[in-house]
Amino acid sequence: MHILKVLNNNVVIVKDDDCLEKVVMGKGLGFQVKPGQLVERNKIEKIFTLADEVSAPSPQVIPHNVSAAATPQATPPASSPDLGAVPPQLYQICRDFVTQAGERLHLSFRNSLTLALADHIFYALQRLIKGEHVVNALLQEIKQFYPEEYSLSTLALELIKKQTGLNLPEDEAGFIALHLVNAALDENMPKTMEVTRLIADILSIVNTQLGISPDNHSLDYTRFITHLKFFAHRLLLKQDLPPCADFLFDEIKRHYPVSYNCVKRINMYVKQRFGHEISRDEITFLTVHIERVRNATTGQ
Repeated sequence: MHILKVLNNNVVIVKDDDCLEKVVMGKGLGFQVKPGQLVERNKIEKIFTLADEVSAPSPQVIPHNVSAAATPQATPPASSPDLGAVPPQLYQICRDFVTQAGERLHLSFRNSLTLALADHIFYALQRLIKGEHVVNALLQEIKQFYPEEYSLSTLALELIKKQTGLNLPEDEAGFIALHLVNAALDENMPKTMEVTRLIADILSIVNTQLGISPDNHSLDYTRFITHLKFFAHRLLLKQDLPPCADFLFDEIKRHYPVSYNCVKRINMYVKQRFGHEISRDEITFLTVHIERVRNATTGQ
């Protein structure tokens, strides 16, 4: 069995010898391992076949219904999710949602997204029943940067309410949207959240430095957000754009001094936070995008 993705120290997603994706559990199974490595078979305690490989997880593994499983006694520690606690009907809700999301976004999601959503939503329902509320500090940014994913996630809340009678708050729609973004980019959740925070911080610098309030629905702003998403990923992965000619950097710097100075401020922020500066090529393209947004906002 080869590891496809590490969910936590005790749970990994693997592809077996028959090329089937499975969830494998065992103490320390995911500790300090990476995708592509072989599973230590002597540590395996439980194996689950993912929903797309069979009609539903084995009833011997998931025998509970939503209301029964949502009692405080049934809540496992968040650091080691009890996949067996998730009821089959919740897997089905998530399967239906992932199928619809894939069609809308023109993406083919891995089966692991269904698993991750079912696990997240199961514990969200438990918290709701117990009167607990987790605030999504990035909710407004998620709505702004990932509008299509957020719109789809409100559909997930409707499906959940229809099937369970429970009305999850919009904070959960934000979390579900991040799961979609995470799966689409094949990233882990902390990195997806870091990208979202980074974009928000850069936009705050732009708005403050230039004294503008851009039209969030304008074409130039939408293109800028798209550029920032890729920029943020390159920054976190320490990757650079292909080099452009030096004269282009010099011309952009000379023609767009206001936007260039704004990018210099962004560069200071990046250096303080990540310990390295933005490349000249990144500065060039950031300057062009900011200049477009500035012109569209000020009418220059």
